[in-house]
Amino acid sequence: MTHDPHAALPFILASVGSAVLAQVCLKSAMIRVGRVGRTTSRRHWRQGASRLVLGLCLYGVSTFMWLSALALVELSFAFPFISLSYVGIMLAARMAFGEAVTRPRLLGSALIVAGVLLVSLSG
Repeated sequence: MTHDPHAALPFILASVGSAVLAQVCLKSAMIRVGRVGRTTSRRHWRQGASRLVLGLCLYGVSTFMWLSALALVELSFAFPFISLSYVGIMLAARMAFGEAVTRPRLLGSALIVAGVLLVSLSG
């Protein structure tokens, strides 16, 4: 197997970014749909359908990007980068939905970024 971290990094980051956007789309869809249960109407599902489909398509893009990255680097190098999705989700949820970003979340995110940087240096 080739080990080309520089070539893989754009694929890894595109995979993480697509996954973050997918989650934002899925959350947005479910805000429109509401609580899922026996009483969820077709009208509610239709209101969220386009965002739901977009979110699932973005997961497909994320998977394709991930597979492209795995063709270039070892799994043990690539996988820690997935943790950046936690940071991305926190920031995206803040921007899209006004969710709180607390100090513990910021500290945890800083630790995640530091860990990913250490892994990337091992390239």
